[in-house]
Amino acid sequence: MTLNLEHIVTAVLFLVIDVAWIWSNSEWYSKHLTRAFNVNRLQMDPVGLVVAYGALVVAQLTLVKGDPVRGALWGGLSYAVWNGTNRALLGDKWSLKMAAMDTAWGATVNALVAWLAPKVTEAIRGKIA
Repeated sequence: MTLNLEHIVTAVLFLVIDVAWIWSNSEWYSKHLTRAFNVNRLQMDPVGLVVAYGALVVAQLTLVKGDPVRGALWGGLSYAVWNGTNRALLGDKWSLKMAAMDTAWGATVNALVAWLAPKVTEAIRGKIA
């Protein structure tokens, strides 16, 4: 797979939209995640971040292919696996509310990126040409 404009746009959209979501809900996430993982402060591992976003971008480009319905399905299922695994390992520390909210966000962000990425890519190509 050769890196092209669509890959870059998809990655940037994921990062911008997801960071905006996490930032706007940071108190809620921090409260629940520090309790779930029994830590005082959350720290982001850059390698894990690159792997996670890289997987989302590859899935968008190979499985979703610009279809928002497929994006919502992929996002909902992949985030449900994450949340279900956390619930299985952490029990009540990973609340059903947290799992539901995060799974819904996964469906939403993936559908949104699937819808926006082709439009933004074409808009940029139109400006460059």
